[in-house]
Amino acid sequence: MGYIKITPNTNKIIENQFSVQYLPEGLIKKIEKGHLTVYAQDYINKTLVLSDNSTEGKQIPTLWTEKSFYTVKGSSLLKEILPESEKKFDYPKPIALIKSVIQTICEPEDIVLDSFAGSGTTGHAILDINKSLGYELNFILIEMMDYANTITAERVRRAISGYPFKGKKEEEIYSKKLTAKNILKADEFLKEAEAIAAEKEDEYTKISKPKIVDNCLKVIGTKVFDDKMEGLGGTFDYYELGAPLFKEDGNLNEEVGIDKFREYIYYSETKQPLLHATDETEPYLLDDFNRTGFYFYYKKDELTTLSFDTLTEIVNVKHDSYIIYADRCLLDDSFMTGHHIKFKKIPRDIKRF
Repeated sequence: MGYIKITPNTNKIIENQFSVQYLPEGLIKKIEKGHLTVYAQDYINKTLVLSDNSTEGKQIPTLWTEKSFYTVKGSSLLKEILPESEKKFDYPKPIALIKSVIQTICEPEDIVLDSFAGSGTTGHAILDINKSLGYELNFILIEMMDYANTITAERVRRAISGYPFKGKKEEEIYSKKLTAKNILKADEFLKEAEAIAAEKEDEYTKISKPKIVDNCLKVIGTKVFDDKMEGLGGTFDYYELGAPLFKEDGNLNEEVGIDKFREYIYYSETKQPLLHATDETEPYLLDDFNRTGFYFYYKKDELTTLSFDTLTEIVNVKHDSYIIYADRCLLDDSFMTGHHIKFKKIPRDIKRF
């Protein structure tokens, strides 16, 4: 099936004989996943029907005017979760805004990257979506400022496990935008709203009757909390960037410590974590992987040489083949080939990611 539609031109102003239409990438993906039905492949009939489909209402607007998107909502929620924090964010994004964006552009199992995580709203929003809609979204948050752990990560932790709170919260459990095209289906939407309200009756302290708000048919659920906001569940890992492994001149940064180099080199070679502990009888062995022994012959403030004299110092265990990192090598090619040895020069041959 092609995704370019060619039709006879009916515009009298334009002299072209044909009109060429290209489908957006998003629509192509929806067709391939079965979210949209192709009804015809000729120019006489409609090829796609977008209304009453998952594409309806999914276009991202230029202006976000909903009251739930106001930044004051983001400020009040952040203060609620982290009352002890003295850090003030000028314009923290409200969770409703981020949820709307994510639900518009993401599939249920996507990975969302926020390179400027700030107060952690993106992570919080995804946890909320996963719980409420049963999605399996994952997220990566990056924050370089000094509040990365105390605010960004801490907010996500508390969103997962819950936090002290007394009061009530309102949530939209049904929302359907009413338009000139779908207004005739209002009775159908009303039945949908009432069915969802009945289905979720046990989850809320109170559920409103369906009502029209901002041209949308909505049902609002209210929860009352006596002492703690319930957690959203999920998992979250926090990592900090360490010192760079390499200096600007390309040499090893010895302040990092030899263990970090051992882990890095072994992973770069095998794509496996280094689990083998350093052995005094084999101090230069990283580990054996697929019958290949990986060695890192390195001494701080010294040049190491792979030679006949040092080979027995480096290797004490038999492998089918050997990869040995050192500063220089005096073994000839024929000897290394015959003994299945591959030399890699420090730091030149250490892979960079």
